[in-house]
Amino acid sequence: MRLAKWYNLFLDILVGGLLIFIVTLALLQIGARYIFGGAFTWSEEGNLFLWAWMILLASIRAEHMRVDFVVKYFPRTARKIIIVLIGLISLFLLALLFWGGMEMIKLTQSDFYITLPWISVKWLFVALLISAVLWAVTIITDTIQALRAQTIREL
Repeated sequence: MRLAKWYNLFLDILVGGLLIFIVTLALLQIGARYIFGGAFTWSEEGNLFLWAWMILLASIRAEHMRVDFVVKYFPRTARKIIIVLIGLISLFLLALLFWGGMEMIKLTQSDFYITLPWISVKWLFVALLISAVLWAVTIITDTIQALRAQTIREL
């Protein structure tokens, strides 16, 4: 349980740090535009790049909508089966997302940003892979916790 708290804290700090960096970069861009008469050429693409990373990483910790008001009327054994099925379906969909991200990395590895020539477009899809793996960890731990909660209720 402590590991899950540290994991969640790490994700929160990472996403918060990205948000602070994005806001700082946007403010620097605005300031440069008004003070120097022109913005940094790379800041808009850099901000979009960071937004993609932040959104993908933040989605891991988001509370996802569940419609479980019907599930609670099933017997406990059926509820456990449903919990496991939802976890497996979610992992399968994440595997498809991961595979698509791998294909996009292959496709875009030699594409570079116009104003950020040192960053390949593939790094957007690397964010997708990293968030898919971390999201899978979250789904597995959430499923285990939900099964434990069902077991505790049986006692």
